Amino acid sequence: MVADDELTASDSVNIEVVAPQLAIELEGPARRFLERQATYQINIANVGSAEASNVEIVAYLDRGFSFVGTEFQGQYDASRHAVYWSLAELPVEARGAVPLTLLPIEQGERAIRLEARGDLNLIARHEKKVNVDALAELTFSITDDADPIEVGSMATYEIRIINRGSRDDADVKLKLQLPPGLELVSSESDASTDGRGLIVFAPQAVMAARSETVHRVRVKGTAPGTHVVKAIVASREAPVAVTKEESTTVYADE
Repeated sequence: MVADDELTASDSVNIEVVAPQLAIELEGPARRFLERQATYQINIANVGSAEASNVEIVAYLDRGFSFVGTEFQGQYDASRHAVYWSLAELPVEARGAVPLTLLPIEQGERAIRLEARGDLNLIARHEKKVNVDALAELTFSITDDADPIEVGSMATYEIRIINRGSRDDADVKLKLQLPPGLELVSSESDASTDGRGLIVFAPQAVMAARSETVHRVRVKGTAPGTHVVKAIVASREAPVAVTKEESTTVYADE
C-alpha cells in the first residue's frame, strides 16, 4: 500500500496450488503365441498433489485377443470389446494393480490401449504393442499291437506324429531303428532300409497345424529276448531330433 508522504506497507502469502494427476501403464509380454493365454498387469497411480475422484479405467482390446478374465469387479463389454473398472477415489501417491488375462486368437502386431479419466478433466493414456505369432508343436508316440510275441510271429509298430501347434511345420523326418531280433516285413508308408535295421521314411513336405500322420511298420520276431525299437523325429521347426523307444519281448516256444 502506498500513501501520501511516501508511506508504504506490504505483505505476502504463499499459495500452493494442488491437483491430481493420473498415470497408467500395462505390463506384460510383448510377444505371445496363438492360443497361449497371457496375463497382463494394469498399473494405475495418482502422481499428483491432490486426491483424484471418480476414476474410470478402460482397457480397449484388439480384435486379435479374446477376453478371459480380470479382478476387482472389472466389467467386460462385448459390444465395445473393452474392460471397465471404477474407483470412487484415488489418494495422493496411491497405486493399484489389476490383472488382465487375454487369449491371442489372430496373428500379427496387436495393440492394447488403456485410458484413465477422473474429475477435473483428468486423463491418462497408454498403449502396448504385442506381436502374436504362431507355433508349430510336434509330439509323437510309438506303440506295438502285440507284446510278447513268439519267434516267427508278427507285430505292428504304429508311430503317430501330431502337430498340436497353430502353425504349419515342414520337412518332417522319421527314422525307425530296429534292433537285432526284429526284422522288417512291410511298411504302409514310403520308406527305405539300409539292411541293418534302419528304416528311413520319406520326409513330409508340409504338416498342417492340428494335423496328424500315422506310420505303421510290420516286423517279425527272429530271436528271443526283449528288443527295443527307436523312433527318431525331426522337422524344420524342431531341428533337434527327438528319440522315443518301445520294447517288444520275443520268446521261443518250448
